[in-house]
Amino acid sequence: MLVVASPTYKATYTGLLELFLDGYGPAPLAGVEAVPLMVGAAPHHALAVDVHLTPLLLELGASVPAAALRARVPAGRLRGRAREWASLSPTRA
Repeated sequence: MLVVASPTYKATYTGLLELFLDGYGPAPLAGVEAVPLMVGAAPHHALAVDVHLTPLLLELGASVPAAALRARVPAGRLRGRAREWASLSPTRA
């Protein structure tokens, strides 16, 4: 099982994910079960995973047997989580 996750950027998945997936030949995910996951801060981006990421995975040959996952993280909470994560990381000189 492959989990393909991306933050929502301009109502779709990021260009970095697209660039990564474009590096593979035709039908690179044939026979692979995939779960699309997108994280976003705004409720109006809730359909991005169903409208953009799921069809992309299907086009690449993946099987998407379950509903896509979407996580809504309010921007203020995300910043707090990022600071918390950064405080745990060792400082590089």
